[in-house]
Amino acid sequence: MPIKNIWVACGLFLFTACTDSANTTEETVADTITAVVTDTTHRTPDIISKSNGSISIEQHVQTSLPGWKVPEKNSWEKYWYERYKEGKNLIYRVQSDFDGNGQTDYAYILKDSANKHTVWAFLKNDTSFTAHRIYDITQLNNSKLHVGLAVLKAGSFDDLNTAGGEPVKVKTDHPAIHVIFFETAAKAYYWKDSTFHLIQTGD
Repeated sequence: MPIKNIWVACGLFLFTACTDSANTTEETVADTITAVVTDTTHRTPDIISKSNGSISIEQHVQTSLPGWKVPEKNSWEKYWYERYKEGKNLIYRVQSDFDGNGQTDYAYILKDSANKHTVWAFLKNDTSFTAHRIYDITQLNNSKLHVGLAVLKAGSFDDLNTAGGEPVKVKTDHPAIHVIFFETAAKAYYWKDSTFHLIQTGD
């Protein structure tokens, strides 16, 4: 075989091998991402990786709040459930540093065995969490949930929770847990002086 043809054949072989390898890697990564996204769409509740003997959020909910769990996906109107997914935050769960201690805290909408729904905050310390019951959701029997969670960045806000008077300016030092009633009202719970305080941010 002429030397020129040998070089052409080698070149084609190397190109084919590299292309097949790239495609295989691309498909594997895509399949992995799809599997992960599918698996984490709605878990009950999400597990935080444990380190230094710390307890996971799942363990804390199970041990400190027996009988409480994340509501099923179909507990919400489908439109709202899909619309309020955003990054690590979901309609029923948000995370941030709500008390300013440098740890990742969580807020969840959970339901009990009597199908009553409540917003719970879980503040992280070095090894565990402290649970805070911050809002009981009023819901008509057999109705879908029309409420979700978001994170409200620290800042200055008008508190509309006044008896007909002018809104009061409230400054928050840390992100707040925003409880949003779809197209109606909103409340924010912020941490100050070792407890949660309420701001009415919408009506």
